[in-house]
Amino acid sequence: MQDRSPMRARTGAGVAMEEPGRAPRTLSVLGATGSVGTSTLDLVAHHPGRFEIMALTAQSNVGALAELAIAHRARLAVIGDEACYGELKERLRPHGITAAAGAGRGGVHGRRLRHGRHRRRSGP
Repeated sequence: MQDRSPMRARTGAGVAMEEPGRAPRTLSVLGATGSVGTSTLDLVAHHPGRFEIMALTAQSNVGALAELAIAHRARLAVIGDEACYGELKERLRPHGITAAAGAGRGGVHGRRLRHGRHRRRSGP
């Protein structure tokens, strides 16, 4: 069945291109400094107002991650290499973007993200 909604124009591939009156879609881009991540962010840049970047992540390229977070006004930037956290935090502080670090290549199992707004909870 074909979608004939007047609010949605579609390409032949079925990708929504315009949705007047709708809020921007939120995206989190994992591996933002890699080839797929940069291609995704290039697409986002070509459709202003369509997307809001919630979070960007990278393993260790703190400079590129900070630049992308600032350019795309991300709410959160996460660097996998905890040794890069201080530099990321300092670069993003003037822009009001939250920095976090952790997880690394071992995954997030049993680890907490370290970031400026983190508060430890008491109790179990």
